[in-house]
Amino acid sequence: MSKLLRTVVLVLLFVSCRVLFADQVKQFNIVKSDPNVRALDHCGDDGTCFSIALSAPGNITSIQFTCEGSACGWVHPCPDGGKCNQHAYEYELAGNTAVWYGWTNSGDPHAVYKFLIHYQ
Repeated sequence: MSKLLRTVVLVLLFVSCRVLFADQVKQFNIVKSDPNVRALDHCGDDGTCFSIALSAPGNITSIQFTCEGSACGWVHPCPDGGKCNQHAYEYELAGNTAVWYGWTNSGDPHAVYKFLIHYQ
């Protein structure tokens, strides 16, 4: 096999593997008042830590969080400079599931928590 043909085959193999194992993204939205937004413990600046269970069809690799609504100025992802007590990470991954942690000191229920869940 010629050197050029071997190089082409290796490049094609590499590209096909990258496509097969590329991240996919699932979007998940949940309102602040949803019962699946679990209040945890007192933390932050006279606030409450909370968690949200997330899942995806494959192994989760990372999570991006945004917030929409009037309460969002008072919603913070953990660890937020140590304000989340024992919640030292923004999220914990376990295969195709994850738990996301944040805190808020606002009683305003008008917020939509938006997640982009990256998975393979």
